[in-house]
Amino acid sequence: MCPVCGAPIEAQVALELDLPPPRARPPATGAPAARTSGSTSGRGAATSYDDIDAPDRRLMWRVTRAPLVALLGWFTLSHVALHHQWVFIDNVNLLFHEAGHVLFSWGGEALHALGGTLGQLLWPGGLAAYFWFRRRDRFATAACVWWFGENFMGIGRYMADAAFEELPLVGGNIHDWHFLFGRWGLLSSGQEIGRAFRVTGGAVMIGALAVLALWTAAPRPADLVRDADDARHIE
Repeated sequence: MCPVCGAPIEAQVALELDLPPPRARPPATGAPAARTSGSTSGRGAATSYDDIDAPDRRLMWRVTRAPLVALLGWFTLSHVALHHQWVFIDNVNLLFHEAGHVLFSWGGEALHALGGTLGQLLWPGGLAAYFWFRRRDRFATAACVWWFGENFMGIGRYMADAAFEELPLVGGNIHDWHFLFGRWGLLSSGQEIGRAFRVTGGAVMIGALAVLALWTAAPRPADLVRDADDARHIE
């Protein structure tokens, strides 16, 4: 304020310099101004999964799941068509096999020997049940079903070797299925039983892989909603 006339100094300076009068400032309220996520003429950048449009969500779904389907497809091809005896995931199966022996060591010799095979199947089977009944995640369930079937390939090969004992053993000198089939009077049928397990495992792998490929290409709206719920939980 001017001490002589009491007029605002800004107004006096504007009159002397022939400038437009200054704008009136809005009263301060103490609250910061709200920031908009984008302009009115264009779409702003997405800051969370909820801001992503449905086509982009489908694209994200496919991009994140296609590599897994391709990897499982290669493992399936290696087992079923190329007749490989060992793929990378079998290293994981071996760990669960040995852990199964420890887990079921309390039940006597037969359960101890069978525990390795049960340990291999317990993890993919248990995870499939968890994803289906607790999470309602059909994609993860199908992946675990594939893993369950893949274990049948190694189990069948182990069964078929019962009468010959040519496979290298890990964690001891007892061949599980030589011991079990011998105890049950099935040693001469080991190859047929092992072949049946491998055929079953191959069918499960192919079926689960086909379902995974289909669901990757054409996800349901419910799949995208579940992805949004997972993203919010992570945030």
